Amino acid sequence: MKSSFALATLALALAACSTPRPAGVRVSHLPPSNKDLIEAVLAEQNIPLSVSTTCHNVGTEPSDATLGRYLAGFMTEMSSPDKKNWIEVTRKDGTSANREPVWICDFTLRHEDGDDRWGWGVRFQVRQSDGLVLPDSYVCTGAG
Repeated sequence: MKSSFALATLALALAACSTPRPAGVRVSHLPPSNKDLIEAVLAEQNIPLSVSTTCHNVGTEPSDATLGRYLAGFMTEMSSPDKKNWIEVTRKDGTSANREPVWICDFTLRHEDGDDRWGWGVRFQVRQSDGLVLPDSYVCTGAG
């Protein structure tokens, strides 16, 4: 009997240790810092561009299919040291489609070279109650 109890206790302990974390990306701080928001965008690189109609054909190549490829394409355009390039990150209070308090976050890659000026990026929402990045909230932003 003692052996059965010990095995049951061990099984419960192992099950508790192997319980997966809730799915999704969460920011490290509430409210999130700019570093937290950049980390979230990098962590969500595999989200398909089909997440929003605003992301249709926005990549630098027709084969770009994820947020990561879309942003990486514009990052490569920023590689010249004699051009003015920067990353712009902003956050403001808002409400999600489910009427939850969120932060509406913008991540924009900026470039200036004479008349060649552009900014391409993403907008997404972070739930204020627990810092969860809402993956279906991504939209592509920009012009140039």
